[in-house]
Amino acid sequence: VGESVPAKVSAELTYTLANTMHRVRDEWDQFREHDVVFLVTLEPPATQFTGRLEDLDVGEFREAFGVTYIRGAEILEVLDEEGNVISDPNPRDRKTPVGDVRTVRCILDSGQYDQDLDFMTRSGGDIYSSLNLVIRRKAKENNFKAVLETIRSLISSQDTAIPDWLHNLFLGFGNPGAAQYFRMPTQIRKFDWRDTFLDRDHLLASFPEVETINCDEDLSPPFVLDFQQSAESKPEDRTEVLTVTSYPRVNQGPYPECAPRLNAVRFTQVQVEAIRSGVNPGLTMIVGPPGTGKTDTAVQIVNLLYHNF
Repeated sequence: VGESVPAKVSAELTYTLANTMHRVRDEWDQFREHDVVFLVTLEPPATQFTGRLEDLDVGEFREAFGVTYIRGAEILEVLDEEGNVISDPNPRDRKTPVGDVRTVRCILDSGQYDQDLDFMTRSGGDIYSSLNLVIRRKAKENNFKAVLETIRSLISSQDTAIPDWLHNLFLGFGNPGAAQYFRMPTQIRKFDWRDTFLDRDHLLASFPEVETINCDEDLSPPFVLDFQQSAESKPEDRTEVLTVTSYPRVNQGPYPECAPRLNAVRFTQVQVEAIRSGVNPGLTMIVGPPGTGKTDTAVQIVNLLYHNF
């Protein structure tokens, strides 16, 4: 009620696996619910393409190979020649397929189908009876629709708090770097870095791009850092003045075992930047090969978040 497109459009595809290799047959019998296939109409082009694929622009590929229509479909279930469902997600309930013919029950894009009906009414053609090619994706790559639906449900949910700056980023709109902490209006410029730096020299070496660092020679950890934008610079320049202060550690008891464990990792410049990004609003991704300190960096971020907020 109140919608201009159908609520659901179902379809059935039928194809045969006769004369296919055993490995190919097994791959096509691995379809499961929610997998996505592409339905394509291929028509012979007027002239055969004899060049190199690398030389074709994206817009030229369609004409060169006769690609007329492409539609997507989400699989609901797959049946064998006797009508047995062979796409059960539970391996124990999965049946051995009978025969060579497979029937795929699927749902189509309602919005696209509505547009196609309007087009076929005006032109007199039939798009769906002309579809003559089914393209499947690798199982590991066939989750993009589920990912997009999850993102959409999170963004539109009334019970889930998703920051506004994540909306366009997740959906692929706008500047991909807009969620970096130094581009956010809510950047936190002053917070307690606690035991992140082992000594004053470690601190000074961690911010080579900072224009001025005001740090007394007799200061020792823990450090409180205050980053302020230079008066002569623009916000996008990241020209900063850093003021460093310190405070005495709290005595938690007279015995050695009462002293808290302190960080012993001499974080690199890149790791320190990741830590700063992680404690600020915005998106932080920590990537790297094994042994590069990802876990140590993440642990320090959690440590600072816990004690600062």
